[in-house]
Amino acid sequence: FGLPHGLFTHPNYWGRYLALCLPLVWWAVSSRRRVAQLAVVWGWVGVIATSRSWAATGAAVVVAGLLSGCWRSWWPRVLSLGVMSSTLGLGVGWWALQGFHSFSLGGRLPIWRLGLDWIWARALWSGEGLGMWRVWALWEQGPIWLGSPKHGVPAQDRMAGWWAEAQGEPVQLLFELGLIGLGIALWWAGSVAWEARRTWKQGDKAGRAWCLLLLVAGLTSLFTIPFRLPATLGLLLFAAGRVRARSTCS
Repeated sequence: FGLPHGLFTHPNYWGRYLALCLPLVWWAVSSRRRVAQLAVVWGWVGVIATSRSWAATGAAVVVAGLLSGCWRSWWPRVLSLGVMSSTLGLGVGWWALQGFHSFSLGGRLPIWRLGLDWIWARALWSGEGLGMWRVWALWEQGPIWLGSPKHGVPAQDRMAGWWAEAQGEPVQLLFELGLIGLGIALWWAGSVAWEARRTWKQGDKAGRAWCLLLLVAGLTSLFTIPFRLPATLGLLLFAAGRVRARSTCS
């Protein structure tokens, strides 16, 4: 599929695409009986889990649990929320058994700490500039990450090319655009969330599917980079446009 989609065979990229399909899957079966809806939605969450992307799977579990609010009967709500809670609980429990370390999160946290320490000391308000995370990662920190376990970076993550992106939209936005740029991004996200709230209240299933798609993107953006890939960025901007159009038609 090419670079516009990222490294498509990577669990996070593939898992995110599967997670972005969850609202479409729910919309496709939303007119079916509740049992069929529950089976298909949570079955698709199981498919997403096969991607081995904990970020995409976690986002899908949360969204599937929130879909319980779309059912009027009490038992689908209880069942769906129960599955969501138990799944998240098992995930946190497994993470605790690993000593709260993992290949993905264990590598992100110390590298994020390095980046935030750097920007705090140099350009907290304005940032280093667009695209400068990659320059900083490859030229400024590359020798450190490649050469030694300094700063607590796990051995398997000690390669600069792996972290040419921050693997987290908020951290990279803060590094490149500073507090000012991050504030503008949060203002835009807040305005979209407000319009999504109005669209959701209308009760239209297609409109709710667009809202859920944006929610999946927002959750996965905390640990991946959906807004830095042209394919997913175009889809998400289109979804935001559809949400805005529907919110103004109320």
